[in-house]
Amino acid sequence: MTNISRALIIVLFSEVIATAQTKPSDEGWPRRFALGTSSAAVYQPQIEEWSGNSLSARAAIAITELQSKQQIYGVLRFSARAEIEKVNRLVTLSEFKVKKLSLPMAPDKAAVFEAAFQARADKQVNVIALDRLLADMAINHATTNTEAYEVKNDPPQILFSTRPALLVLVDGAPVFRPVKDTSVERIINTRVLIVRAEGKFFLRLMEGWLESQNLNGPWTIAGQTPNDLKKALDAAIASKQVDLLDSSKRSLADASPTLTVTALPSRGVFQPAGDSHMATVTTQ
Repeated sequence: MTNISRALIIVLFSEVIATAQTKPSDEGWPRRFALGTSSAAVYQPQIEEWSGNSLSARAAIAITELQSKQQIYGVLRFSARAEIEKVNRLVTLSEFKVKKLSLPMAPDKAAVFEAAFQARADKQVNVIALDRLLADMAINHATTNTEAYEVKNDPPQILFSTRPALLVLVDGAPVFRPVKDTSVERIINTRVLIVRAEGKFFLRLMEGWLESQNLNGPWTIAGQTPNDLKKALDAAIASKQVDLLDSSKRSLADASPTLTVTALPSRGVFQPAGDSHMATVTTQ
């Protein structure tokens, strides 16, 4: 091999090395540079729209004024031309257009810095890794396509009593089932014993019964009760799935002079099947 051939090979090899060394690459974020008498840091852009080779994005920025050394934070929105190098997995951004610069901490300086960013962008070409942009787009896609659920945020009804009180809950709209061998219907979606007989509601309390024309009250101590109430009571006791609101410390007769009974409807926040009814029995 002649000396000329060797020299040519060396020159070509050197050019390949130089080209490889100057190959554009993602220099990482944030990108820092001088901006007039201040310095700026631009953080990784977040893609807002990418169609063809046109890209719109926003980026967080931090501007440090050299005199005060105080950092001003804001958001830079811009558009750019995006050219993809699939082999190197790089995106070259050029033809920057600053859409808006927001500086909440110093809104009076936004116009000046916006012009400074645009002046620098006119001469600037930036390279960013394609995988960075794809990851950002995947996150944005997952966020915007998250299925929305309607939630029921109605505040619950609050009951306040200055005297000892008993709260009776019916889970949703009352569901009635006939009691075997009687003309009585029992509300089955409550732990207490509430039945309907002869057009009235009867609630078992202590050793007696309360009655009302309506589930929401007003409730009073029952006088004459239908005979089938005893059978309904025996059937409920046999089922072992009832709270008879019995109290060994006090009787219904003793409480009757000061007995106050109210029933209030309430919509259950976590019960989409229907309204809940809360019957409150208050004794002094």
